[in-house]
Amino acid sequence: MPAKFSVLAVVATPLLPFLLACGGDDDGGGGGGTADASMSTDAPAQMDAALNCTASATYSPTIGADNAQVDDVPAMGQTPHQQYLDALINTDQMPDQLEIALVAGRGAFTGGDIKTGTFQLDTALTSCGACSLLITDVAGQSEFADFYFATSGTLTLTSVETNLTGTLTNVTFQHVMKNAMGQPTNTPADGCTSTIAPDAFDLPPPAAATSGESSARRVIVQPLKLTQRAYK
Repeated sequence: MPAKFSVLAVVATPLLPFLLACGGDDDGGGGGGTADASMSTDAPAQMDAALNCTASATYSPTIGADNAQVDDVPAMGQTPHQQYLDALINTDQMPDQLEIALVAGRGAFTGGDIKTGTFQLDTALTSCGACSLLITDVAGQSEFADFYFATSGTLTLTSVETNLTGTLTNVTFQHVMKNAMGQPTNTPADGCTSTIAPDAFDLPPPAAATSGESSARRVIVQPLKLTQRAYK
């Protein structure tokens, strides 16, 4: 399955070590999900004389229970309520992973809990409440190539309780640099960008987690836990 980006902690080089350091470990492990037959393989990577982009120029994935999952992290102390959707969006041997990260009390959800509605994706990584990220060429729990952070686009949520249901629309991702800890930043790394076609999802969360940690998941790279780092 996919790698996960979490608005709470701002990702790590190897996601697993980062998650463990942030208290985001779980028993989900590095199991990969079965890719949906309808998912497209990577289009040829964008390249020119100076660029070697690891993301496809565009993606048109189908998100379903066989290639994606939702994490629901309840509020605990100073750690806010968080939800993460992660999906493998191509069938490459080293697939690319999409993450949608929702954090109560920040960005789009300032002043309250995660809710339904239509929101512009937040573009400030350290304070976003509704963000999205691509993690490219995922080979294992802590092995992947690059982070692409969403710099524009719309997220519509029609359910955030029993199921996480909604649509991503007109999203553009920018390849961003990593900091010294291997986490994504808002600094563009180069001219590599990617887009994703309107993308609908409707998935139930696994059993709720406890103690502010993520519930069991099948994704290859787990959520980045941006909020956990910011609030702990």
